[in-house]
Amino acid sequence: RVAMAAQPPLIQGLPAQSGLASLATGSLPQGLPAIMTTSFPDDCLFMLIPPRYARLLSSFLMSIYMVTLMTFVITLVNTGLDSEFPARWWRAFYIAWPIAFILILTGVPVVQKLTSRLVRPG
Repeated sequence: RVAMAAQPPLIQGLPAQSGLASLATGSLPQGLPAIMTTSFPDDCLFMLIPPRYARLLSSFLMSIYMVTLMTFVITLVNTGLDSEFPARWWRAFYIAWPIAFILILTGVPVVQKLTSRLVRPG
């Protein structure tokens, strides 16, 4: 088992008090404007989306990822690559994406429950 260091190493060549070095250690740099140090808790300085939207964001990103790849590959295999390919692929994408988004949004909790019942504890 590998022991974890107490703090990540500082960026080489930067003094410990510099802003970049303090970001590497997970602390806030000194001298930031008040708005940058008080908008979010220290442990989520760069958080963009509130946590209550995590499931929605995850479903959105997963559906974009899966539909982009699947429609590209299936359209390519079924119709080949020619000058009309981007139009065919886009049509397949915009039809499939809303369906995939809703299925992922509603299906993931069910799949997670099923997985937790199938996986042996410990």
